[in-house]
Amino acid sequence: MAPHLAQVLQDVSCALEQGAFRNVSETLSDTQRRVSLEQETVHYRHLNNKWQATLGEVQQLDGFEDFLRPNSLAKLKRAAANGPVVILNSSKSESSALIMTLSGVEHVPLPKFTVEIAWMLVKLIQVATSMENFPLAKSQLKALMHHTRSLLEPLYGDDRGSMQATKIAASPDDIFKSVLEILWTSVAEPIIHCLALTVR
Repeated sequence: MAPHLAQVLQDVSCALEQGAFRNVSETLSDTQRRVSLEQETVHYRHLNNKWQATLGEVQQLDGFEDFLRPNSLAKLKRAAANGPVVILNSSKSESSALIMTLSGVEHVPLPKFTVEIAWMLVKLIQVATSMENFPLAKSQLKALMHHTRSLLEPLYGDDRGSMQATKIAASPDDIFKSVLEILWTSVAEPIIHCLALTVR
């Protein structure tokens, strides 16, 4: 309907993603580094403003009023007529799932899915999708693996946590597999158990 707006959103998203892998050279002086950081801050603030303005334009189009907005409770209730609707919530205090069905709402605690792990999985996916285009992503992977291990070991036990983290190798496919495995163990399994779903 408005391909130019779709292209702007895609371009701005890519530019903002590159910002996640910025690297201010250690060879710069403190003054040069500060000036560089200030310039980048202004640049990414401009990109964010452009994203918000373009998103506003998209939401003015017929049929796109709810684009990238949370679904209303009425829509979720209608969707629950066709099967359970699962809403994930993660905060510093706890992570849990709300399962909405026609008969009501069920609360499922997710003790193995902390907000720190959620952010770590986001970072891993960013690295996996950026490895070919941004060499810095590869250098960040080692630090991410170490941090992932420190997050997983207390939740899964030393052996299981180390095993989960060690599987994250230097290939995008391995990273995605590890992310999916962590999500399965910490999110999907408790929800499936609550719904008493079985393989037919």
